[in-house]
Amino acid sequence: MLFRLTEAAQLTTDTRLTHIRLTDTWLTDTWRVRNQRYCKTASLQIENQGPVIDPTHIQEHQVSKDIAASENGSLIGTMLGELAKTKIYKPTQGRIVRQLTALAIWVIVGLGCWSLHGTLRGSGSFAEMQWVEKGIPFLLLLFGAWFGFRVVNLASFADFLIAVEAEMNKVTWPSKDELVRAAIVVIFTIFFLAISLFLFDILWQKIFSILGVTA
Repeated sequence: MLFRLTEAAQLTTDTRLTHIRLTDTWLTDTWRVRNQRYCKTASLQIENQGPVIDPTHIQEHQVSKDIAASENGSLIGTMLGELAKTKIYKPTQGRIVRQLTALAIWVIVGLGCWSLHGTLRGSGSFAEMQWVEKGIPFLLLLFGAWFGFRVVNLASFADFLIAVEAEMNKVTWPSKDELVRAAIVVIFTIFFLAISLFLFDILWQKIFSILGVTA
């Protein structure tokens, strides 16, 4: 009797386990089929709707473009406003570097106007209007001279030039005796190398002549 009860209990347990396994398999298959259908439907919707664009990314990109445009506009406006001024920005600071920078701008503008004058005169298109050949380069020369004077007084650029001169003042320059000694060493080295190369050239020329390589 006890053996039959144990066997019946074992059969009942096996039946329940089989039922649970079948239920898990059915649920897994059902979930897999539904997932595949959902993925196909989502892919079809994406293909029909086209590429998905994040509105937050569009807004951030637009804000970046607006900031860049405002900075460019403010820089141009600042430059134009600076050209209309006559005040010298921090006149006692960075004088040497600022003067050299303005001088370089004036030289470039002067050479450009001279080249433009020669081009206009050589073209012959303004032979009857002499004022054009001289007037346009002269006006550009005046504008360039004023531009070179004002650009070194622009606050941001002037501060940069002032910082450059401050760093140059920190450089330890050699004394007169050190400079003379260094110059003598450099000159002696150059002459020594020149004489050595000359002697090597003569030596190889003689060797090649003996071997009959050269005439």
